[in-house]
Amino acid sequence: MRRKAQAGGSQAATLVLIILLLIIFYILFLPPDVREELLDEKEGKTTTTTSDSTTVLQEDVLMEETDIYLSPFEEAEQKELPNVYLFEIINAKEVATFNPFIIKNGWFDKEFNNLTFTIEDMEKTENILLSMRVTEARGTLTIKLNGIVLYEYPAKIGDIEPIKIDKKYLQDINHLEFSVDGVGSRFWRTNEYKIERAKITADITDISKQKSRNIFTLSDSEYDNLESAKLNFVPSCEGGKVGVLDILVNNREIFSAVPECNDIYRQPMPVGLLEEGENYVIFQTTKGTYTIQNIRIELDYKESQRWKYGFDVSDDIYDNIIDGDVDVKLKIKFKGYDEKRGDFMINDRRDNFDLEEDEYSFEQDISRWIEEDSNTITIEPKTELTIDYIRVELV
Repeated sequence: MRRKAQAGGSQAATLVLIILLLIIFYILFLPPDVREELLDEKEGKTTTTTSDSTTVLQEDVLMEETDIYLSPFEEAEQKELPNVYLFEIINAKEVATFNPFIIKNGWFDKEFNNLTFTIEDMEKTENILLSMRVTEARGTLTIKLNGIVLYEYPAKIGDIEPIKIDKKYLQDINHLEFSVDGVGSRFWRTNEYKIERAKITADITDISKQKSRNIFTLSDSEYDNLESAKLNFVPSCEGGKVGVLDILVNNREIFSAVPECNDIYRQPMPVGLLEEGENYVIFQTTKGTYTIQNIRIELDYKESQRWKYGFDVSDDIYDNIIDGDVDVKLKIKFKGYDEKRGDFMINDRRDNFDLEEDEYSFEQDISRWIEEDSNTITIEPKTELTIDYIRVELV
């Protein structure tokens, strides 16, 4: 019995030895990276591998923050517009012309004539005149406008002096009535006028030069971060009286007055009037000549969103950094397709990043800037930044 027990124990030991040898050979023939990971786990260590295959211990991530949005605006910006020159042009124009006609008044022959003309813009029409040439004249000529007598005289042959028409007698559509007085008992006669070149002329103000439109644009980020806006300008008045100066932004009036010439104006603009993209500024007047200079849109933005974070470095880690055993890396992962520009500060040391539209990751060795105990990292944006994460890690 004793020999049988000794034999059984010897067989069991041999089996354990064979299994142990198989495990050793299995581990030896594993790929190196798998073998290293397996052995690390056996020793109780936890590792992570970064995108550049650098191994980083999880306990050595000094700080990490995610989902950060930063805006670069912190100072007023000015958008300059070209100078504006507003002036009125008054042109003498023919409002209406009439074909030659005859008026008669006798016992056996009567003929009168009614003419019609229109005034398109009464407000911009001045100095309205009726002129004509008489080639035959007998009797007293009477001319009425909308029932009001304008002229009642015996006219002479030739060009008669232009007849001024008072605007208060005018309507949008006007009627001229030409007639001649009767011959009385002289039945054998006929009073008669032959009129040529009859026309209505007036001074018409051309308003095309009394209005100017300029454009400025607001980007998405400018519009989103806009806090207040002002329109700065200096009006100069030239030659005589000037009319009211009207200023409109996106067809909403922000100024309407006769300004003090050569004064500096800083006219507030309600932010609600402004739009993302194109915005229109219109200057217009009803009378006189203006030169508008130094036109600037002054935009104030919300306070810049500077990002700041603190982290600690222990004595042991700091010694390892000084000895060159580990490096400290700043890693920033961005979102979005726009360019990414800004400054970063580690304690009081400053550097910058400038990434193209198709770049999303930034990495910088900051070992030489690290201090023992307390450290701070600050990000100051120069463009809009949407950040996936900011990480400081030991490598």
